[in-house]
Amino acid sequence: MLIRFALAMKILHIDSEKSWRGGENQVLLLSLFLARQGHQVVVACPPDSELAKRATERDIPIEPLAMRGELDLRAGYKLARLIKRESYQVAHCHSAHAHSVGVIASKLTRIPALVVSRRVDFPVGGKGWLNFYKYKAADKFIAVSKGVREVLIKGGIGEEKVVIVHSGIDLRRFENIDSPEDLYKEFQLKGEEKVVGIVAALAPHKDYPNFLRAARIVADQLPRVKFLIVGEGKEAGRLKRLIAELGLGDSVIFTGFREDIPRLLSLFDVFVISSYLEGLCTSILDAMAAGVPVVATETGGIPDLVKNKENGILVPPRDPKRLAEGVLRVLNDSNLAQGMVKAGHSTVRRFSAEQMAKKTEEVYRSVLTETRREKGG
Repeated sequence: MLIRFALAMKILHIDSEKSWRGGENQVLLLSLFLARQGHQVVVACPPDSELAKRATERDIPIEPLAMRGELDLRAGYKLARLIKRESYQVAHCHSAHAHSVGVIASKLTRIPALVVSRRVDFPVGGKGWLNFYKYKAADKFIAVSKGVREVLIKGGIGEEKVVIVHSGIDLRRFENIDSPEDLYKEFQLKGEEKVVGIVAALAPHKDYPNFLRAARIVADQLPRVKFLIVGEGKEAGRLKRLIAELGLGDSVIFTGFREDIPRLLSLFDVFVISSYLEGLCTSILDAMAAGVPVVATETGGIPDLVKNKENGILVPPRDPKRLAEGVLRVLNDSNLAQGMVKAGHSTVRRFSAEQMAKKTEEVYRSVLTETRREKGG
C-alpha cells in the first residue's frame, strides 16, 4: 500500500454526455480500475447524466458540471476552480464538449497533464481560433484505433502527441450467462429461425439503411431469418419507413436500448456492423466474447479488431450486396462460423478493460514525466 500511495495520482475525468453509450462505459470502466489501483479519481459530468448515476452507484465520486456547447465559459471557469482547488494532476477529457471546456479551464489554471480521448474517426474540422487552441492545448491524445490516429494526424496534430489505446470490455459480463428462454418469448421467436443482429445507436454513421438493404437480400435467400436491431436513436422513424418500403415488417425486431447485451447476443447467429464511419466499435468485442461470428464493414478502427476470414468477415462500407454475401456465407458454412468464433475468443482477450486502463495509466505517467522534465524537476 505504501508503494501505491507514493505513486498515486489525482485524476479528473470530464464527460459532457447525458446519454449512455460506449464512451461513457469506457469512462466508468477506467475510473473503477484506477480507483482500485489507489488513485484518487473523480468524474466531472452533468448531474442528470447516466454516467453520474452509474458512477455514484459504483462509489466513484462525481462533480456535477453541466456543459452547454463548445464555448461554455461558465463551465470552463467552474472546472478551472475545481482543478486549482483540488490540485488535480491529470484532467482527462472524454467527449467533444468536454475537450473544449477542458481547454478553457487549462488556460485559466495550471494542470500538469491535459489528456483527450478521441473515439470517432470523423475528420478534425474547423479552422477557427477555438479549434486551433482546442487541439494545440492538449498534452496527449488517446486514439482508440489506428484509423482514429490517422485522422488526428491528418488534421494537423503531431504524431508524437497521439498514442493508441484500444477500448476494452469487461469480460466478466460474459461468464455464467442465464438461459435466454424468456427472450425468445419476448421477441416471439420460436428458436428455429436464424437471427442476424446489430447492436449500435440509431445514428447516421452506423448506416442502418445498409444493414436493412442487406437484410432484404438475405431474406430473399433464406426466408426464415429474423433481424434484431438493438439500440435507440433519432433515426428510428426513418428506419421504420425504410423497413416498410423493403417489405421487411415481419422480419425486423426493434429491441430498443438494452442492459442485457450478453444474453441478447446469445440469440444471434451472426453479428453485423454496417457503419461507414467507426472509431473502433466495442460491440464487436462483445460479440466475440459471446461466441457470435462477426460480419463488419472495413472502415475506421474496425480492422484493428477484425481480420478478414480469420475472426470475422470484412466487407466494403455502403455495399449492401457484399454485406449480404458475408452474412449468407456465415449462415451457410458452419465450419467457417465455428473457426471465426474460436479466433474471436482469442482476439477478445487482448482487449479487456483492464488492458485499456493499464495503458491509459501509462499515458498519464508519461505525460507527467515529460512535464516535470520540461520544468527541470
